[in-house]
Parts: sequence; structure tokens; C-alpha cells
Amino acid sequence: MHISHLARILIYFIIFASIGGTIFYWGVLNLSWFRIIIGALFILGALLRLINELHFRKELDSWLKRNYNKTILFYPAKQKIQNEVKSKIIPFINASIYQVYYEGPKIRGDLKMRHVIELMNIDKRIQLHNPSIIKVKEKSLEVISLKEFVSDNIDDKLATALIKKINECT
Repeated sequence: MHISHLARILIYFIIFASIGGTIFYWGVLNLSWFRIIIGALFILGALLRLINELHFRKELDSWLKRNYNKTILFYPAKQKIQNEVKSKIIPFINASIYQVYYEGPKIRGDLKMRHVIELMNIDKRIQLHNPSIIKVKEKSLEVISLKEFVSDNIDDKLATALIKKINECT
């Protein structure tokens, strides 16, 4: 059973607000300022997280609309594969294509880290160490896997096929 991200956030809010409300009520009954403050902090923390997540949802929807039909080259993989892609493929693809890759242990590129993680949550076919082309649609993503094309050594024939496949998606 798949629960949407927003439903999980609401469940989190209800649970922590209920715990906070219970502690707050217990503190009021016993005139314990410590319990009242702890309960209020639980409620405040749950409320702030809910507001933050709703704000991020709005920002993500806006980002998806702004980047409708944009293409993302997603290639966080082994360093050797990334170096091959950067030297043999990146110079020959359309400059408007966004890139996501590893820089050391962190994911870097043209997108915010939080957007990358959310794209991975939206479509489970987007995975680390699985290079792919992502085409942004209004409420969904079109994912084309490049796993069969990418190996430790990218020869000229393979590079040409990859460049052609990537440029076709733009």
C-alpha cells in the first residue's frame, strides 16, 4: 500500500500534536510548567514541520511547472563512469540539459539536493548508480534508463549512441 508523502506528513503532525497535547494537558492538570513547555514544544515542532513541508510541496509543484519538458541527465555513479561521461558525452549534448552527478560523497548538479531526492521519491526508477535521462512532465516524470549503455569504458561508438539518445530527448 502506497501512502502519499502529504498523507505521511499529516499522520506525523497528528501523532506529534496529540502527544504534545496530552503532555500539555497533563502539565496543566498538575500545574507543571515543565510539562506545559514540553507539550507546547511538541505541538510547535509538529506545526512547523507541517508548514515547512506544505511550503516545499508548493515550491516543488512550481518547479515542476517551470521546468515542464526539461531534460535531466542523472548520472551519480562510480567516479570512473562519471569521468568518462564528463569527458566524452557532456561536451556534445545540448547545454540546456540539467545534470545531476556525484561530487565526492554528495550529489551535486543543476538541481537542489531536496528536489533530486523528491524526484527519486516520485519515480522509483530513478536510483543512484543507475544513470538515466529524466524528462519532466507536469505531474510525472518520464525516465529512460541508460544502464545498458554505461560501462567503465565508453568507446566512441557507445559515446555516439549515448549522445544521440540524450539529444533525442531534448
